[in-house]
Amino acid sequence: MRKNFLLALTLGVFLVACSPSAALPTPVTTPTRAAPVETATPDLSEPPTPVFSSDPFNDGLLARRNGDYRRAIAAFQRVLDSKPTLELEREARYRLGEAYWLYNDDARAINTLLAYVQGSPNDARVPEARYLMADAYRATKDYASAIEQFRLYRDQSSALAGDTDALIADLFVLLGDPVTALAQYDRALQDANLASGTRVNVLMRAADVHLGRAEPALAAARYDAALPHAFDARTKADLLARAGEAYAAANKIDLAVARWNEAVAKYPEQKTTHQALVQLVNRNVAVDEFQRGWVNFNAASYDAAIAAFQRHLQAPGAARAGDARYYLALSYARQGAYSQAITAYDALIKALPKDKRVADAYLGKAAALAAIGKQDDAVAVYRKLAATYPDDALADDALWRAARLLDRANRYGDAADVYEELQAKFPTRERAADALFWAGFAYYHGKDYKTASARWQTIVKEYTKSPFYARALFWLGKTAQARGQTNDAKNYWTQAAALNSGYYSWRASDLLAPPKNNVAYDLARYAPETPHDRAEFEKWLAAWNKGDAPVTPTLDAATRGDWRFRRGAEFLRVDRTVDARREFIALIDAKKGEPRALYALALYVRENNLFSLALDCAEKIARAATDAGAPPAPRLLWLWRYPTHYADLVVAEAQANKIDPLLYFALIRQESNFNPWATSSAEARGLGQIIPGTARDIAQRLNVKNFTLDQLYLPYISVRFGVWYFARDLREFNEPIYALIAYNAGGSRVKQWQKPDLDYAVEEIDISETALYVRIVYSNWRQYQALYK
Repeated sequence: MRKNFLLALTLGVFLVACSPSAALPTPVTTPTRAAPVETATPDLSEPPTPVFSSDPFNDGLLARRNGDYRRAIAAFQRVLDSKPTLELEREARYRLGEAYWLYNDDARAINTLLAYVQGSPNDARVPEARYLMADAYRATKDYASAIEQFRLYRDQSSALAGDTDALIADLFVLLGDPVTALAQYDRALQDANLASGTRVNVLMRAADVHLGRAEPALAAARYDAALPHAFDARTKADLLARAGEAYAAANKIDLAVARWNEAVAKYPEQKTTHQALVQLVNRNVAVDEFQRGWVNFNAASYDAAIAAFQRHLQAPGAARAGDARYYLALSYARQGAYSQAITAYDALIKALPKDKRVADAYLGKAAALAAIGKQDDAVAVYRKLAATYPDDALADDALWRAARLLDRANRYGDAADVYEELQAKFPTRERAADALFWAGFAYYHGKDYKTASARWQTIVKEYTKSPFYARALFWLGKTAQARGQTNDAKNYWTQAAALNSGYYSWRASDLLAPPKNNVAYDLARYAPETPHDRAEFEKWLAAWNKGDAPVTPTLDAATRGDWRFRRGAEFLRVDRTVDARREFIALIDAKKGEPRALYALALYVRENNLFSLALDCAEKIARAATDAGAPPAPRLLWLWRYPTHYADLVVAEAQANKIDPLLYFALIRQESNFNPWATSSAEARGLGQIIPGTARDIAQRLNVKNFTLDQLYLPYISVRFGVWYFARDLREFNEPIYALIAYNAGGSRVKQWQKPDLDYAVEEIDISETALYVRIVYSNWRQYQALYK
């Protein structure tokens, strides 16, 4: 299974006992590898003798891309056993060594790569072979040999000089030679092209070495040196907290206090800032009480926050009384102490009726009342805000929340009244069309189709630019159908379908003429493009994006000379895919205004299996074309925006599970954008974004032995698991939309929302993320069907 082997993480674990901070520095990603064979090899009950095509070398490359390293090893060995040409023999031997390394068979990787280097010392892939050998030696704890190979690599390839020097430094730490390690870290820092994030990480690793040598002042200096290179608040807060601890350990208390105070003042929302605050409080250093409360609030330390806000308010002339009262009340609410929260909100409203936080206080009070079951009181508070402060930016939002509260309580008539009040009082605000739609839907609930139609007609007449325009036309058609007005229904749906504006346009098309079920398992149908498509695209691009030279798929000199490109390309050569992605993401963003460069970059990253970045390039070209008023996009751009990467895996698994491959491509596009390394905040992983609990259950049901969660980053595992799981839901609910709901929110929720009318059921989904997910994936699917007929 592929995972990231992090030398910095090894170093951090080795030194953590010596560090005053419990948190480790963010590790530098090193080569992307397979999981240890002895503990985490997925047993998928494969046949003992893999079947290959007439081109086993290409089979091996495909298996490598798919993360199926056992198959890649067998394929490359098959090439070597077939008495290939000298050139093919060299390439296959390197790829075999690489596959062993990816599979974490380090001994075989070393032997195979060493044979390759010795047999072809001048071959183009020798530098990366040395890099992979170095990491394999590191894994087997032969650190001296690892250092030797990394140095040889560095001498032959300078693009990652600083990164490689830092890896060598890590190895000297493991050898117990911190003096040489520090010198090597300093050498790494001399690389002017070292990425800022990497520079910060190297400085933090050097600081850890100083702490291990009982040199806290030197460690603090390293943290200080890293601070100007940190771009995100989390890292800056962490560096300040660490520097403070190190200065304190060096008995430089004034400097320690200065760093902690800076963290509290500038980065109160970061978790590590709370550590800095604790240090200040424990040392009896005076801290502004509001800021103390704010830091505690963000750390979910609500009792401490409440006490601090109260002290702030008790002081004469409190500078931020409104904010303090608001967050005092919100702290009570976060604890579930709603009565105290309501009292605190009331105190703010009464004491400071013109404060900027008054509107927030009304909203907070209403939410607290709703939480204790006092819906009518909550609605009254929401409406009072809108009536008392009609010019406030939150006034329409208050009525919206009141209406939604009533709607969810199935009080549709009352909800409709408030929705209509919102639109009448604030007809030009963002929520106006939204409110009209849901007012109409509330009447539709009660089968008052005439009034429902009237509300939706208002959207069609007055809010033509609203995202609810197509939705209103669609439901006007549904209402006409319910009233037996067939021709009117078709007319509304025809208008909605002609808009080509997403889910409701597609659903309107479906009701006019149900799509044919042309499911195909022929891989040729999913071929990405033809030479004609490429020529048509280049002609189209040249027509609206003028340039001195013809449009070409070749990267221009400026792009190839860019250090982000050079570093990204070298990271790819040594299989550090995650690091390569980071460099190319930055480069693509920098080139977003250059469609010709994006075209060439899309081809390059796609050829190197960075499929999500190719899609990003295509989306940026599409936006640039729209901004430039370009003619309609050619087929190739649509194919790139709705790609069929990993078709060999998806089509095979779809056929085995009897589902439409295009539906699962549509799902992958939304879940991960075809990035196999995607990870969500809920720890969902891989192409299909499967969460840990679900993944373990699937592994058990499929009888996959030795399963680990990180195997979800392997496309051949992720696709197998995801398709099986989705197909199970599809069989159970017998409807793609319900299966999508189950994939996103769980099968139990489907039963909660299921209705005889599928479209009605979709509108009933009260989890906004799931509702949006269903509409996007369904639209993706229909777009795929239109493209891959």
